Amino acid sequence: MPVFKYKAVNKNGKEITGTVEATSVSHTRNILVSKNLVPLEIEEIGRKTKKSLNIKLFKKSINPDDLVLILYQLGLLLDKNVHITSALEIVAKQQEGAELKEKLLKTKALIAEGKSIADAFEEVKIFPKFLIEMIKAGEASGALSSIFLSASNFIEKQNSFKSQIINALIYPSIVIGVGFLALIIIMNVVVPTVVKI
Repeated sequence: MPVFKYKAVNKNGKEITGTVEATSVSHTRNILVSKNLVPLEIEEIGRKTKKSLNIKLFKKSINPDDLVLILYQLGLLLDKNVHITSALEIVAKQQEGAELKEKLLKTKALIAEGKSIADAFEEVKIFPKFLIEMIKAGEASGALSSIFLSASNFIEKQNSFKSQIINALIYPSIVIGVGFLALIIIMNVVVPTVVKI
């Protein structure tokens, strides 16, 4: 069974590292959650390709995969009774992209100044509009951690479905392309040769 190295935050907000045997990154994440740990980074040992939960560089709009991870981390931290400002600071520290880190810390500052969580996220423009509305509902109902986790799960499934659709279309496209190329070769090389004979 593969071994995964991880970095996580415990219920006291302390960052810890370790290794665990699991079948996949998703399985590792579930194991850590069952131990009341919030996973921040997961890497399969022995492979060059890093399967990481770290957020990548923030550009013009947040990457859907990054969005899933931010929502997931915030949801877990809030579920462990970590205050939203502390949760934002913990997640911000994990960012490799300076712009995303700055936006998360600005969100924290706005909340500390008295803005609602939804209004703070809306001002820094990290999340899409539909997520802002979900956060407003979560604040009103007192179920913000559930909202973050549900949104993360929904977007993750949506991304997976899109990937499956794209992968399903790639093979037929290749077959059609090869077939079309073969037809061109036949029409331009084989047929003229036969005609000459």
